[in-house]
This record gives sequence, C-alpha cells and structure tokens, in this order.
Amino acid sequence: MKRKFVAVWVLFFCVCFSLGRAQEGERVYEKAKPWITGGTTCILHLDLENLEPKQGFESGVELFRPLFPETLSTENNLTQAIDEIKSGLDVIEKKIGDIRKAGGRDFFLFVDLISPTAPVFAVVPLDTQDASAVAEAARIMEALPWTTREGQKAIDEDVVVAYYNDAIVILPALFPTDDKEGYAKSFFEARFRVENPLFLKGFSSAEDCSIKVVYVSNSFIQGALTTFKQFLEMGGDLALTIPNPSIITRGLETVALGIDWKKNTLKLDVYSRSEKAAANIINLYHLWREELVNIALESADENGGALQADTIDFWFEILKPTRDGAHIYWDFKENAAEYPIFFQNSGLPVGLLVGLIVPAVQEARDSARTMQFMNCYKQCGLAILNYEARHQKLPPAYSVDAEGKPLHSWRVLILPYLGEEELYRQIRLDEPWDSEWNQQFHDMCPAVFKDPRCSDAEPGDAMIAVVVGESTPFPPNGEQISIALVSDGTSNTVSLVQCEPMCWMDPASNVPYENAVLGPDMVEGGIVAGKNGETIVGMCDGSVWRIEEDQDFDWATGCNREDGEAF
Repeated sequence: MKRKFVAVWVLFFCVCFSLGRAQEGERVYEKAKPWITGGTTCILHLDLENLEPKQGFESGVELFRPLFPETLSTENNLTQAIDEIKSGLDVIEKKIGDIRKAGGRDFFLFVDLISPTAPVFAVVPLDTQDASAVAEAARIMEALPWTTREGQKAIDEDVVVAYYNDAIVILPALFPTDDKEGYAKSFFEARFRVENPLFLKGFSSAEDCSIKVVYVSNSFIQGALTTFKQFLEMGGDLALTIPNPSIITRGLETVALGIDWKKNTLKLDVYSRSEKAAANIINLYHLWREELVNIALESADENGGALQADTIDFWFEILKPTRDGAHIYWDFKENAAEYPIFFQNSGLPVGLLVGLIVPAVQEARDSARTMQFMNCYKQCGLAILNYEARHQKLPPAYSVDAEGKPLHSWRVLILPYLGEEELYRQIRLDEPWDSEWNQQFHDMCPAVFKDPRCSDAEPGDAMIAVVVGESTPFPPNGEQISIALVSDGTSNTVSLVQCEPMCWMDPASNVPYENAVLGPDMVEGGIVAGKNGETIVGMCDGSVWRIEEDQDFDWATGCNREDGEAF
C-alpha cells in the first residue's frame, strides 16, 4: 500500500512537471503568435527573466582557461576582446534589468520573408500599459550601448522604435518618418497573420532554455533553395553534393535550438514530416562527412591532409545526431555521457568552446568594425549629397588653383557637412595641401575616413577614396558635375571605394578609373579589399554595398556614370 501511495505521488509530480514545461512553451508561443505570418521562417526568443549573458560567457572562458593558462594570463588580442565583451555584457545586463522593470519579460527577433525589403524586426511584449513604463521601455530599446554618438545617429535614421499592439517594436526604416507609431501600424497591418503550431512545437522543445531559436520551413524557403541550387549548379563542379531542396524543406520541417548556460544545456531538435525525410537528412549528414574528409585528404600535403581529415571526422563523430522516427536530435548531456573525457562534467565541452567561442569573439569584433566602416561610408556619402544640394554640383575629386595645380582633396571640402567646421576653418584652402601652414593638419584625419579594422594605420591615413576619371562622378583636373549627369542612376554608380592608406589631405589620394576597373587588389593604387576578401563600396545615392570576393561585379560598369548599363 505504501509503495502504491509513493508511486501515485511520483506520477502526480511527473505530470505536473510535464504540464509546467508545456505551459511555458505555450506561453512563449502565445506571446509570439500575434506577429507570425505565412512568411515567418525563424524566431529568436530570449527569456529576459533567466538570461544572464555575462555569467554564461565567463563560465565558458573559465572552462578552457586550463588549456591556455599563458595566453589568458597576458594581455593580447584575445584577452582584450574578452574584456571588451565583458564590459559590453555589463551594460547589456543592466538594460535587460531595466526592460524587466518596465514590464518586458521576452525579446523576440523575427525573420519574416513575406517582406523582402524588411525581413527582420524585433518585438518586446509588455505586461503593462502604463504610459511612463511604455515610454521608459521605448527609451531603453532606442539607445544602443556599444556604438558611438555618430553611429547611434545613423542607426536612428535607419530604425524605428515604436509602441504598437502592447509591445515595443523595432523596425527597419524604409523611409524617413517622425510618426513612429503610425509607421509601425501601417507596417504590421499590411501583414497577414496566421497561427502556426509548428512554432509551438519548437518552443516546447526548447522551453527549458533561456535562449531559443526556432526555424519553420515554408514555401518561401522552398523557392529560395531551388533558386540557390540552380545558381550553384551553374558554377560547374561542386565540392559537396547539393541535395534536392525538398530533402531540406521536408527534413527540416521544424528546428529548435536551445541554449542555457546556467542549466548546462545545449540541444538541437529537428522534426521532419516523415521518418523517410528524417532518414534522408541523416544520410546527407554522413555523405557530407565522407566528402569533406576526402576533400581534406586531396587538397593538402600528406601529413596536413591526414590531420585535417581526422579533425573533420572527429567533429562529425562528436556532433552526430540521433534519429528517433521522424525526430532528429542532438543533446550535449547525452554526448557528454558517451565521451566523458572530451566533455567536462562541470560545463559545456571545452573543445566545443575552443572551436566556437574563440572564433566567435574575433568574428564579432571584425563584424562590428566592418559595420562601423560601412557607417563611415554612409556618412561620407551623405556629406557628398549635402554638398551637392548646397552647390548644385558634386565636390571635385580635388580643388585646383588658377593654374590648374591640385590644392586639396574632396575630403577637406566636405568637412563642414561632417560636423568638422572648426577643422575646416583652420585649413588654408588657397594654399596647397602640403604648404608649411597646412602640414600641421596632416595627422588630424577625421575618423570617418579611416578603416577601424586597420590597426597599423598612421594618424593621418585615410582609406576611403573616390574613383577619378572622365566618365566617373569625379572627373580629373578639378572639374565638377551635377548629379543629374549620373545618367546610369545614382543607385547604379559607384562613388566611394577603399584605397591604400594615404594622407587624407593629399589631392592625389584617390583611385584612377583605369585601376578601379581591374577590381580589388589587382594593382598598386587600385581598389583594396578587406582581409576576408569582401569589398565595401558607396553608391552615389548614399547606399553602401558589400561585394563578396567571389561575387560577379562589373567594376567597369559600376564606376562609369554614363555607359548606359546598370546592374
């Protein structure tokens, strides 16, 4: 009798625990449901009540400290990056606390392909309608702690933060507006909301985690994958097998990634439409494993190739998923039991942290600096347009004296439109850039002309240039043209490119058209690409593009303002 009584109570508590978990998944789904459309393909959810990013990051660092005691005990790029991240996380945790006080428990980031011009937006539902709390929550979300004042100003122009449908929403600004609430209302009223229980399944799978990422397949993904597969096949021989898109869309009907540092949880759940679809995904996993191992063996010398092949094979083995019918899953705790030496009992796997966190730290810093550099391009582009609005002509590539001798770079001429009026007033524009008086300003290059990713540049080095040529927006010999003469269209014509470090005042510190058409890193004095191979360009309309290394970009057409061709 006593055993039966205990069994009943155990069963009761198990049922209650299961109901509690299910209710949490349902709670998150109910908060997300008003914003889901037929094009919603991915949702990131942060549980602000349980999210402690700094603690999680510090725990991760401590896990691999024994492996790198010397590296982490001396000042170097890695330890500097760690300190920067900790400082940033201090500010972020304070903002999380402030948002909670203002009535926000959840943060959602939606990827919604129903609007290709604005596919990403964020939502913070509030548990209060108190006007002061709402205003405070909006103020908190508007201020980004990790950017400069100039960067914040640029972000304010591109982002709308408004109160709509009992939530603070953060939207891309497709056009300038002062009516933020009206903008948000029109943005969301144009969307067709639908209920999608597949997101409920995903949130329920990851409900014990403070960080959840749920992906749900839809017709938009099917079409995009079909186009992508066709594009890849046009390139000729492929290193990896590219499967039929239906294998991916059916095999990945719902994907849920859950992370929680406090609970030592890292897991991935994949729900397929059938057992056969799930089996196809597993087969693809093993096929790619075999192909990557063979590529490593064939593309390197005997010793290096063998080492790379063994490393790839090892990671595929460690991260191999388990299939249970139509359900595919990977759980750190289960793998920890299978590989007790590799996975430490006290936390997430040391090897996984070394493999993921350390590169992620550097990648995050590089990405932030790239975004900062792109913002520099945008500020320069807007300054050029403001100059044109004032003078009815674009600035010259360089000014000239009465005899046609170069005096000053275009960078000097747009200083008043960059908030640098004081520096501009001190420079003697009627004297050459390298006159005895003007030499004192050579090391005062404004940050807007610099590449923040370049740590060894001199104080006076600029890395943003214009393309100079008869058919470009910036003709030689100090000539100026109206923007109306950019007949190919301002959004189709390159205005700004990255150059080798040169003195910012030097009128010759630009890229000649004949060098630009050769593409990045092809000739000295030409366009320069970043260390990852991508090239950043500014267009005549003020927009900024990132050109990937393998992207087919026609530089001759892009830099020509009047050849009658467009991208």
